[in-house]
Amino acid sequence: MHIFPSCKKVAQDLEAISSEFFFTTTTPSLSGSALSGNVLSARNGTVFQSAEVWSIPFINGEVLTSTTPVANGAIASFGRAIGGKSTLYKYLNPHLVVLTVINVGKSTGRVIVTDTTSGRQVYDVVIPNLVAGKGIQVAMSENWLVYSYLDNSGWRIGSVELYEDRRDCEAQT
Repeated sequence: MHIFPSCKKVAQDLEAISSEFFFTTTTPSLSGSALSGNVLSARNGTVFQSAEVWSIPFINGEVLTSTTPVANGAIASFGRAIGGKSTLYKYLNPHLVVLTVINVGKSTGRVIVTDTTSGRQVYDVVIPNLVAGKGIQVAMSENWLVYSYLDNSGWRIGSVELYEDRRDCEAQT
């Protein structure tokens, strides 16, 4: 990464927060493409080197068609009360991105929700019989993911709500 115009003060400030600065890149290859998460690792003047932290490889024929960040805004509520006086707490993570992947040869698609800081796949679904020319449309706000696509029998819609794992919450208390 190059800072332009060259400024030593900006380079110093960026180096100070480099451990909190994450970005993703897409790398095409003969065996397929990959999405990788990177951090800034070294500085030489106003030029920074990066280091790959995680990678999601896509098999040959799969094409990453879109990356959609989660819409961040005011949170309506932090959980949902369910029977037995228990609560499901929303999985709220500002670093989530929704990936759509299409394999034209196999007429399949995938919707993947990934944490861009760790590379952890939070949600992954395979869509069979996809009409690839129409693609997959996605939107995510708070913990709610909605996606639509056209398959051989018509338009379909998927709706997913992500919640914290109760075992994780119990382990933290």
